[in-house]
Amino acid sequence: MNGNGISLSIQTFEKLRERQARYVDKTGILLDLIRSDGSAFFFSRPRRFGKSLTVTTLESIFQGKKELFEDLAISKTEYAWPIHPVIRLDMKWAAHPSFDRAELGLTRLLTGFIKEHDLDVADGLVEDLFKDLIESLHQKTGQKVVVLVDEYDKPLIDNLDHIPVAKEIQGMLKRFYGVLKSADEHLRFVFITGVSKFSRVSVFSDLNHLTDLTMDSRYATLVGMTEEELIENYSPYIQAIADTNQWSTEQVLEKIRFWYNGYRFSKSESRVYNPWSTLTLFNTKEFSPHWHVTGIPKMLIDIINKDIDGFAQRDPADFDYMPNFDIMKFDAYDIETLAQQLIPLMVQTGFLTIKDYDEEFNTYALGYPNWEVRSTFANMILDARLKASPDQDSFMMAKLIRKYLSLKDWDHFIDTLNRLVASIPGNLHTPKESYYHSLIHMVFQVSGLTIRSEEWVAGGRMDTVIEEHDCFYIIEFKFGKSAAEAIEQIKHRKYSAKFPKDLKPVYAIGISVDCASKGIQGWEMVLLA
Repeated sequence: MNGNGISLSIQTFEKLRERQARYVDKTGILLDLIRSDGSAFFFSRPRRFGKSLTVTTLESIFQGKKELFEDLAISKTEYAWPIHPVIRLDMKWAAHPSFDRAELGLTRLLTGFIKEHDLDVADGLVEDLFKDLIESLHQKTGQKVVVLVDEYDKPLIDNLDHIPVAKEIQGMLKRFYGVLKSADEHLRFVFITGVSKFSRVSVFSDLNHLTDLTMDSRYATLVGMTEEELIENYSPYIQAIADTNQWSTEQVLEKIRFWYNGYRFSKSESRVYNPWSTLTLFNTKEFSPHWHVTGIPKMLIDIINKDIDGFAQRDPADFDYMPNFDIMKFDAYDIETLAQQLIPLMVQTGFLTIKDYDEEFNTYALGYPNWEVRSTFANMILDARLKASPDQDSFMMAKLIRKYLSLKDWDHFIDTLNRLVASIPGNLHTPKESYYHSLIHMVFQVSGLTIRSEEWVAGGRMDTVIEEHDCFYIIEFKFGKSAAEAIEQIKHRKYSAKFPKDLKPVYAIGISVDCASKGIQGWEMVLLA
């Protein structure tokens, strides 16, 4: 069953195969994991990367549903398909804004398995119920039990605004997951997934037999799509985008790489595409930041919006390339210090990824994986800075700026830019030239324009260069000075010499900004000879 259609709504392997939807075959990697020396594993990845699909694929394997795996890698091996009882726990059902409701949600999950298998298990604390369930399943079936936990951290993540509740839930989860150590003799295989590792030290502190696969090179491509998998499975969709836009297939691939590729999860140089965004592209044929709709964790948005440690004042360019990080230290914090551990949090949630690895010093360089993430993060920072009213959505206004520039509708272009700048709340306003330059550059970034900032030429450093299909714009901002002075600087320093005049026309735009009044005071544009 190779499958033909694409489904974003189906998250379980069995349904995916029954409906003959396309499936990127990861069963060879999963078989290696099943046959490995370990028996209990932890695996962290960002949201919408395929963790749930991986969990349900393991479930079908251990349930012996061989017929679902026709033509897949595992079916071409000597795997014997032994049947084990499987406890699959989707922890979103235990994610509630109170300890009692979270405990009740988890209890109901376990009770469902007890009823399904007609087990005689007495009521008790949730950890005792879990232990009795595992032991009873083993005794009844004669086969060791498989436990698969999806989104182990969901009950904690959803309560980070209420630390006392989160700590209560953390204590319950520590006791609950601790059962997996005490019941080890009854277990064949344990696989736990989540977005974060911030609570791993405390929640899993008793599970010293748990193998962390998060940065294991052998499993770097377990979720997501490699470029080879992309081409092998989705060539018809790539060709459809090429035909629609009159592009070559290589042009399409280059654009998909730019938008959605670049995630690296280990020392090995294997990189994968964001599967959710790439499949959404194939469904919509539209290059857009699809992942941000469902992939951004609320905890990161909250930290940015609250401007913890001045985070909303950061320039997104600060995160383009950051060398000399020891990722092994990223585990050593918990929920109470989360706001002070933003870089690890950004790595875990998919906003930063490994760019390079220095083997000599065992350090990593971090940065954005691709344009989708970079533009999404810039928009989050922009929203936090501007706090625009509901009728002045900063992302939509940035898109309007791009539209007006393309149409060469200068009055609306300047007016929209001015409204964005004027929406900065007083408590976030910083009357400095560098602040405004960073902010306006961010607006251009979010709009999707092709820009370069503070680019050096022989005569000096240009503030911003925008490349359109039919021309270049050199934009110079002046703070407390006139737009005419900005134009004169562009001419005097011969900024346009960098651009061959026979390639595209080059325009100079001078914009005068008054920091005190938070507004654009004037602007001029000339075609450079």
